[in-house]
Amino acid sequence: WVVRPQAYQDALWAAESMAESGAFALVAVSPSGPPRRIGEKWAARLRHAARKGDTALVILDATPPSMLTAAWGLRIIPS
Repeated sequence: WVVRPQAYQDALWAAESMAESGAFALVAVSPSGPPRRIGEKWAARLRHAARKGDTALVILDATPPSMLTAAWGLRIIPS
């Protein structure tokens, strides 16, 4: 499935819904536009959804992995 909402908040909501459903082993979020950080509220919601749905969650943006209490994280900084 590919979901392409235009609004950043809608992309996060879609990721939350997909992760929580348990129907997907992996949910990747790659918002369009400039990189930005997910706020603490959304980080907690996504973390909860991924745990509830037993789903791996990949977020490609400027959010530090530690904010999501990730098992591991990778930060790529373009040169």
